[in-house]
Amino acid sequence: ASSLSELPSSMRVLLGGGCMLAVSAPLHLRLLNAHLASADASLAIPFYLSFLILLTTASGGLIFGEFATVKLPQLVVFGVGVAVATAGLVGLSHKAPDTARESAQHNASAVPSEVSSATSS
Repeated sequence: ASSLSELPSSMRVLLGGGCMLAVSAPLHLRLLNAHLASADASLAIPFYLSFLILLTTASGGLIFGEFATVKLPQLVVFGVGVAVATAGLVGLSHKAPDTARESAQHNASAVPSEVSSATSS
């Protein structure tokens, strides 16, 4: 009987990644479904993707030791990047409902005139 330690390191990484995918994929789908059920898609999808990118970056840094060689200025710039992305998401979340509402009102007001012109001809 062979053990995991006898497998080549690339095979162990593939096996570990496959196990993580099998666990995390259903959890990601559950999170995305919960967001879409409770919020507008124009807010839920950017939030979900930002959260996914942040967690992927953090896990990659921890698992592969990418943060071991990071110096303080690099860490500060990384933190500023995360803050700018978060601020952009917050800004979009405040604009998205108004834009969607205005678009819906515009479409609702345009429909009767198009229908009336089509029926009068």
